[in-house]
Amino acid sequence: MTLAAPRLRVSLMPSVRLPLPTLDDCRLIDVPAHADQRGRLAAIELSGLVPFTVDRMFWVTGLARGARRGEHANDLVHELIVCVAGALRVTVDDGREQRQFVLDTCTRGLYLPPGLWATQEATADATTYVVLANLTYVDALPGYVRDYDAYQANRARLLAAGA
Repeated sequence: MTLAAPRLRVSLMPSVRLPLPTLDDCRLIDVPAHADQRGRLAAIELSGLVPFTVDRMFWVTGLARGARRGEHANDLVHELIVCVAGALRVTVDDGREQRQFVLDTCTRGLYLPPGLWATQEATADATTYVVLANLTYVDALPGYVRDYDAYQANRARLLAAGA
């Protein structure tokens, strides 16, 4: 019997899968909504709309215009971010370039794959957003990268190695 050689990962972040995710792997997802005189109801069907299994949901509330959150990468976590009040600008960085996404309706979410640096900035007062994630916070802890310079250096090294 022949055993396959283990797949080696060239990463300081041990669970990053190669090839590395890029900005092209991010995507806006339309959230179905129904409106009538009573208001608008938007619903995310976990089994169809979300491209990963959800193990955690959290929300950030009451952000003032200009408040920033995130400012990190996580090589383990898939996220879907939906702004449910106010407006949010999400800046995503893949080590080569940055792209901005505006979330200003509860009927559109942003899918973020693992391994990308993301910053959320409120562009309106009283902004609230919800995040669906594939891992609990405790399970995600080993994947956090909070130093942008280290993130960029690691991404550059991986990209130069052909990831």
